Amino acid sequence: MLEAQCGVCVCGNVCATGKRLAVDHDHKTGEVRGLLCRRCNSILGYVDDDIALLVTLTEYLRRHGQS
Repeated sequence: MLEAQCGVCVCGNVCATGKRLAVDHDHKTGEVRGLLCRRCNSILGYVDDDIALLVTLTEYLRRHGQS
């Protein structure tokens, strides 16, 4: 999986802490989804994998000049 992701998180970055990437999994099914840096893994944890919340936050940032 690490090789398939070219050694980086799905965001394209290596883990900023210098630690290994985390193995992300669906907490309901246990299915492994990919490798994430600490930041991306934390974000998914904070939003509890809520896609609607992520879309809402993305739209909020777009409205306020963030890309």
